Amino acid sequence: MKTDVLEKIINKDTIKRYTMFSLALFISAINYNLFILPSNIIVGGTSGIASILNHVFNIDPSMSLFLMYFMVFIISFIYLSKEDTTACIFITIVYPLLVKATAGIDEIFLIDNNNVLLFSIFGGILNGLSNGIIYKIGLNTGGVGIITKVVAQKLQQGISKINLIFNIIIVLLGGYFFGINIILYSFILLYITNFVSEKILLGISRNKTFYIISKKYNEINDFITNELHHDATIFNVKGKYKDNNGKMIFCVIPTNEYYLLKEGIKKIDRKAFITISDTYEIKGQDTKLKIVNN
Repeated sequence: MKTDVLEKIINKDTIKRYTMFSLALFISAINYNLFILPSNIIVGGTSGIASILNHVFNIDPSMSLFLMYFMVFIISFIYLSKEDTTACIFITIVYPLLVKATAGIDEIFLIDNNNVLLFSIFGGILNGLSNGIIYKIGLNTGGVGIITKVVAQKLQQGISKINLIFNIIIVLLGGYFFGINIILYSFILLYITNFVSEKILLGISRNKTFYIISKKYNEINDFITNELHHDATIFNVKGKYKDNNGKMIFCVIPTNEYYLLKEGIKKIDRKAFITISDTYEIKGQDTKLKIVNN
């Protein structure tokens, strides 16, 4: 049962989300007809299967996509949530129409499809852009993604793991029909797709978060606040292994000052325990406050 908070998140800006969804599908359709289909690169998922069916049986990709998405919609209706199923309906209707509408784009933009590496790079960028937009608005890409979600739930395995297995099978199947070189180019495209979609989803990390445990926490705190001019939060912590008490400093700094803080800590206390992670987003009016728990 969904909580009120989850309902509000799902129902927030529905029109805006589906407008962005349409844009993402339009980018994907252009990418499919301009880079993917002419070069025979297999992107995995339903688009990869559509490319294989087009090559082997000369089936119109828009028709095979519609049939596959329709079957996946039935699976989603039975096993998954209303939100997933609604997105499936939308993709089932809109995406095949967009693929059909953009089918002649490779005749307008004449690009030499013999340069498969170039196609795999730009295909991966556009594919990642499309997927990243869809993930960022909290919807799904339908098709094989829905099947992997159902299988992952049934087998109690991670979705990423199951999705990877499905995509590898589709790519290897494409390699059987198009040659081993296509497998290599397909993996390049899939890597770029994953990289770009993550950057769209999370953004570029402009900050680093430091967690510092040190007996010289006052000196390190003075360095952060007086030398680097950033705020910090100091917590009481307790290590369970040796059951000893200590202090932990928490602070977020711009990435371009990462080296200064890391080296400053080393100068003050070489035995300091430091954990550093990327920070993609900072919100809240109290982010500049320094809180000390004594």
